[in-house]
Amino acid sequence: MRSEIVDKIKNEAIGAFWLAVLCGGFFCLSKCVYASETVKCKRPRWKVVYVEELGCKMRFNHYLLYKTSRRPATYDIDDKGFCWVKTGTWHVKASQGILTTHDKNQLQIDHILPFSYFARRIDCAQVDDYFNFVRNLEVVEAKYNRHKSDKICENKDDCKKQKEICAIMAETFNNEHLCDDL
Repeated sequence: MRSEIVDKIKNEAIGAFWLAVLCGGFFCLSKCVYASETVKCKRPRWKVVYVEELGCKMRFNHYLLYKTSRRPATYDIDDKGFCWVKTGTWHVKASQGILTTHDKNQLQIDHILPFSYFARRIDCAQVDDYFNFVRNLEVVEAKYNRHKSDKICENKDDCKKQKEICAIMAETFNNEHLCDDL
């Protein structure tokens, strides 16, 4: 019994330590405040959109998969009225150039201008609008997305695209300082 209690205390202490590390040394629940940064917003969920032509609701990431498929995507409707993309054909940016796939599980929706970049430069009340801004989203290979992480201006082409998107977002959301350090 005593060893179970000791193990539980150790596990909770380790969890609290990593929570503090992840939040820059401060304990937090919905937001982390960094000494060198402004407020970092909590990562939102994909918004839900109603897709009239299908007669169902979709999470925004599935809607983008549905709309970007080169051939009509197939989908299932669950008992709550949500559509989930099953199959399609996508040509996407990948770790080895361009990938053509029929497997949606190989894909992710990526922010061209990383979420970590704009989340520190906006009012958290606007985070859902920025997160779901369609012109800042692209379908990519999941492996590629995990590998590249949240890099800013990693290469000339990405940098040009990120700067263009940032300018559009700055104008759309009336945030003249969004791109100051890009």
